[in-house]
Amino acid sequence: MNQLIADYIARFSIQPSRTFDTFFTQFNVQEYEQKLPYLFDIDKFCDRLKKAMDLGEKVCIYSDYDTDAITATATMYWGLIELGVKPEKLDFYAPDRFIEGYGMNPEAALELSKKYDLVISVDCGINSVSEAKVFKSSSCDLIITDHHQLTGEVPDCVAVINPRLSQVYTDRRQENIEYLSSSVTGVGVAWFSLVWLAYDLEKASLNTEYASKRKNLNRLLPFVAIGTIADCQSVLEPTNRLLVRSGLSILQSGKYFNNGLSELFRQTGLQEKMMQGYRLTSQDLGYTFSPILNSSGRISHARLSISVLLSSDAQKTKSLVEELIETNNQRKLMVKDILQGVESEAQNQVDQGAGVIWLEGNWNKGIIGLLASRLVNEYDVPVVITSEEDGKVVASSRAPEGYNLPDAMKENQALYDKSGGHPGAAGFSANPKNLTNIKQTLVASLTAQGGKISQQPSDNHMAMSLPAEIQKTACLKETLIIEENQLTIELLSEIMNLDPFGQDFPFPKLLFRCTIKSFRWLGIDNKHLKLSLSSGQSVTCFNIEEDIKSLFIKESNPASVSISLWLLAKISQNTWNNKTNLDLICEKIWIAT
Repeated sequence: MNQLIADYIARFSIQPSRTFDTFFTQFNVQEYEQKLPYLFDIDKFCDRLKKAMDLGEKVCIYSDYDTDAITATATMYWGLIELGVKPEKLDFYAPDRFIEGYGMNPEAALELSKKYDLVISVDCGINSVSEAKVFKSSSCDLIITDHHQLTGEVPDCVAVINPRLSQVYTDRRQENIEYLSSSVTGVGVAWFSLVWLAYDLEKASLNTEYASKRKNLNRLLPFVAIGTIADCQSVLEPTNRLLVRSGLSILQSGKYFNNGLSELFRQTGLQEKMMQGYRLTSQDLGYTFSPILNSSGRISHARLSISVLLSSDAQKTKSLVEELIETNNQRKLMVKDILQGVESEAQNQVDQGAGVIWLEGNWNKGIIGLLASRLVNEYDVPVVITSEEDGKVVASSRAPEGYNLPDAMKENQALYDKSGGHPGAAGFSANPKNLTNIKQTLVASLTAQGGKISQQPSDNHMAMSLPAEIQKTACLKETLIIEENQLTIELLSEIMNLDPFGQDFPFPKLLFRCTIKSFRWLGIDNKHLKLSLSSGQSVTCFNIEEDIKSLFIKESNPASVSISLWLLAKISQNTWNNKTNLDLICEKIWIAT
């Protein structure tokens, strides 16, 4: 292994994972209770589902509106059908983001309890105590499958399947039993629950038919891979890493059974690229599929995305995917339009020395998280964006590595109606009259966190020896400092082989000083450049800044130059004329002195 690659891996402590066959579904049915990662209440889950199948009961899957929930719904839906639930007895429900908000709500619970015999939540419900009481007082049972943090008492229902409960029920933990990792997402919890059910059915019936059925559950791993990457859970955690790699492998083989996935591949152009040698990566899951599946819940209703993955009619699926992609295009335009209006204010706050960007408005609350993410990437400081509607403030916040947003919100918890999330991505809702105090305490807390981060000495001595304007970028964990002569196809291929990348294991960015031997302009208005380096490698640079552009305009002979630059670049696959090559895409340029 290249020493550069070994050094990069060492930064993130990748843990070894077991092989697919022994970890998932290939061992003897008599051993599954000892070898499958355990989940509290999984026996109750299995018993209640067997009853529902035996009696032909009506079952409804209660979803949410993000990609993790959408793929979890598809996983639970197709998995239950594979294991014996009749399609006509199975349905789903997704809340309206703008009317009902996140997760379960009592009004929907009441309506569903009148129509179904069993409701199964996916990716939500762990804190739905009042909703569980609604079901408890009806003839409809509730099963919760979720992966979020428990904030109060455990809801009273038939079963609560959540890997985080192993951290709560310390008195119920058993020795020598491996519990499912709390890093597993909602779709992962749904999939593991189905695997447990498949083994339980096989053991109870002694019917070898269930052996093939549980193996067929592996076909659902593409859903699990997409949802895991989309929900920004750790891809260093061995179970998640294995789930994503397995799902990617199935997608790369083209053996996905699902009409929706097939049509998404076709209409996004990935199918054609893969036929020309393109290698599907976690980047495609995170930047192509996830935004598309997420878009309907952000600006209309998540049922469109769910319907894409549940449709069995090829022609209908084609129309649904066309509508979904158009919805995503509308989402992109909305984000672009709003960004144009807020970037100047964000820049103004940064110029005035603000340690936190704070923006208030009445924007679509389904996209303010995307706006915050864009601004964090651009300015590398925490961003809080609030939107007021119907007498309530809703906010999304994002922060660079090292910050902890939920911790900052804990400092004055009484000001919030709801708050929570992950260290780098969180949100809250509150009464508008509390917003001034929230801003004051939250900004103060995040600023204090930022001060501690800036005081931490860097252990990257190579980075600190570089020019001052480059040092901050060079010190980032995802930055790999290399020499120009190390830019070989072999190195780029080795980096690509580290996939999946994602939360806790970012895609590397290559920082190097280079000499430009020739260049050519790209685009109608010469906004882009194709650079040829002395090492023979080429780099494509999009949307060149004016000071860099003027440097190249001065050159009278683009075919023969000698310009020294520092470049920050990422590896990209370039598919053209039935061939796929690894190229470099520039993210930032500094003039070398």
